[in-house]
Parts: sequence; C-alpha cells; structure tokens
Amino acid sequence: MKKLSIVTVLLFLLSVYKGYAQEVCDDLSTAQIGAYNVGDTIFTTSDFDIISDNYFMGGTCGGNGGEIFFNADSKFSVSGNISFNFDCSQKEVKFDFASFAGQCFSLSVNDSVIGNNSDLFLSAIPNVSFSFDTVSNILTMIGGICSVRVGADYMYLDQICVTSLSSENINCTTYQTSNAPDGIYLVDEDTTFIFDSTLYQQVSMQIYGDFNNWDLSSNHQAGQTYFKVNGSDSVSLETIYNNLPYTLNGVVITIDTNDLNVTTSMDGVIFTSGTIIFTGNIASLTMVQFESGIVQICTELINCPNCPCSIDADFTYTNNGHSFHFTSAATGTEYSWSFGDGETSTATDPYHLYSAPGTYEVCLTNYNLTDSCTITKCDSILVECTTPNANIITPNQDGIDDYIELQCNDVKIYDRNGILIIELINETIWEGQNANGNPVPMGEYIIVCTSTGVTTSVTVIW
Repeated sequence: MKKLSIVTVLLFLLSVYKGYAQEVCDDLSTAQIGAYNVGDTIFTTSDFDIISDNYFMGGTCGGNGGEIFFNADSKFSVSGNISFNFDCSQKEVKFDFASFAGQCFSLSVNDSVIGNNSDLFLSAIPNVSFSFDTVSNILTMIGGICSVRVGADYMYLDQICVTSLSSENINCTTYQTSNAPDGIYLVDEDTTFIFDSTLYQQVSMQIYGDFNNWDLSSNHQAGQTYFKVNGSDSVSLETIYNNLPYTLNGVVITIDTNDLNVTTSMDGVIFTSGTIIFTGNIASLTMVQFESGIVQICTELINCPNCPCSIDADFTYTNNGHSFHFTSAATGTEYSWSFGDGETSTATDPYHLYSAPGTYEVCLTNYNLTDSCTITKCDSILVECTTPNANIITPNQDGIDDYIELQCNDVKIYDRNGILIIELINETIWEGQNANGNPVPMGEYIIVCTSTGVTTSVTVIW
C-alpha cells in the first residue's frame, strides 16, 4: 500500500437529482479480431475500454499481450492478458460467461486478484461485492469498479452488462489505484478534505483498519484514529462509537456498521472496513490516522430539516386581456410555474395566454441548491371577459388577413404556453411562421415588443 503525505481534496457538489441509468449490455461482436501488443486499445464502448496488458504474465493462465477471436459458437474469446477499464464510479457489472468447458482464466478487480473459473471468484476486496450464479455462469460485481483484468488461456463471453448506480446528486471519489489498491494508507499522518460549507450535505467516509470487526468499544486502533471536523477539535473513533450519534462543531457523526467488508492488508493482517457518516454544513474533515486508511468518500446533498430557507417565491404580473406576463422576484436557481388551468412552465419570467375568463390560482415553486430547500407561493388572478380578439390572421396567401403588422422592430412571439416561437428584428409583419419558416399550429400567440414590454395577442387560423 502506498504511503502518501498530507492530501487535500476539494469536493464540490453542484448537480441536481436525476434517476438511475438503465442496464446497458454489449456482446462485443464488433471487436476486431487479432493479436495485440501490451498497451494497445482493443475495443471501446461508452462504459468501458478493453486494453491489452501483461498483468497475469507468468501466471497459471495467460501470456504477455492479448489475442481476440470468436470461437465456433461466435462468442467473444480471449487468449492472453487484457483489461476492462471503467470510470471507478459506483456500478453493477455482469460478466456473462459462456460454458466453462475447456477454459482457464484468472480475474482481478481494481488490481486485487479475486480468483479464477475453478474457485468461482470467492475472494473479497474493499468497496466491491461479488456474487456468482453457477447455473447461468454470470459473475456480478457491485461497487466502485475501476478495472477488471483477465489472464486466460481461453475465456469465452456472451456479453458484459453495466448499470450505473451513481445518481448525480451523489459524488464519490475512490482512492484505490494500481499503486494503492486498498486506498489512502498512512501510519501517523493527517489527511484533510475540503468541502463547500454553504451546502448542507452528508459525507460518507469508508475507512479500514484493524478494528476487530467494528466492536470499537475498547479497540486500541479505534482509540488512536481521530477525526477533526470544521476546525481543530478532534474526537476518536472509539469515542464516536460509544456515544452515537456524536456531534462535533455542529456536525452529526454516525457509523454505518452494516457496510462492512474484509480485506487482507500488510503482513497478512485482516482489516475490516466500514463507513463513518458526517451530516451538516461541513467545511473540512481531517482523519488523524494510526495504521488505517480511506477507501472512498461520497458527498450527497440532502434537505436540511431545521435550516431556515434563504429564498422566497415572490412574483408579479401584468396583463393585456387574457395575455399575462409573470415576473419572478425569487432568488433561487430553479423555477416551476403552475398557471391554474393545467398548464405549466419552467421559464424564469414566462408569458401565458388564458383561453377563458375566470379566477385562476397561479403558483411559483422555487428551489435553491445552496439551502437544499423548496418554497412555493400562490396568488389568485382574475382573467376578465374581453371583446373578441381583433387580431386574427389567416396566412393562406389568399390576400386577406395574411399577416399582422408589427408595432416595433424588436419582437418576440410566444405560444400560449410561453414557448418562444420566433424572434424578429427590423421586420414589419409576421405571417404566422416559426423560426424555421414553417407554419405555426392554429391558435393564439403573444407578440412582445422587447424594448417596451408591450404585449399583443394574435389568433392564427388556417
């Protein structure tokens, strides 16, 4: 394991909630057959690259470099050494093997050997879990996967399937490399991580050491592993364990003892890894280490249960008949409007055209990333009955009402949902076309004079 000096890592989380990705499979049928030298790129997908290497050179199976071919059953086949390289993010990877008959190969994950097709891949490594279906011959790996190396006389694959498990509001950094497979390891030095203290977030730090299977009530190493939070005050892992949940400088600390893995460390000592969870407005975390290490750190933006929301959702509006222009006075970063007639918008200052008179409840929901909070304000508006719209055009080139004359030389035209249809500069008329020159659908449209803010509605009939 590599001994590092003080490490400072800047971790900013600036993404928003999104869903999980779907499983993507590749049967590798488009790979180019042939012999490759060490370091050659054999095949590339959006999820992984296949590189020829010499990791298992001199081992039971596999020689220097890799050779790709397709067997009699048209299965992707490997002879030699290759590496499947991933981006180290949290994912599920499935290796769907063809029949094991006549095969000999070994595998390593994140440069830790996990076994071969004889012992069915039972070895454990930090931050990655394994399962093997002996009926379907599918090896499943879940965790922060950086590389899967193969040394083979022969190995046959039906396909490889990858599913991302990282949502974009979670940002993880894995400290496993070929030089430090068990992560950052220090004997008695400090490792400091810097965060954006304006964000209320949860920081999960996966660490490992000789922690007696996480019975830390009177563990020697836990008593000499310290954490500093937002300053110079420190607390030992043993004290945290005996006083859960523990609060230090406004940050709540807990331990996830369900997240346990076992790894073999230096001199054959069995180390146990678990996760320490810090929740709050965190400026910095320092781990004062005594023969222990850090495997991974994840940050997740979460809602602050008792924090005041520094934003509002105020808005104003003006109207010209049924045409309304709403202006947000809010200070957030994302907006969602509901106009009370079933229509919505995510524009900051939308235009909306009501089709009938009446009283409508308009609501603006405002979200702010900094506070992780959401606030909504609603107001009732009265849409009064007006005389029929005199601005009607029938742009069918019959010479009657084919266009509307524009009252200024800087015009934006929106549909009734507030979507910009076309912007006109130094034009005198509009003939019912969008920005691509195609006829717009029949309906009502809002003409906005950009320089004066004056709005006019027009009805297009075909």
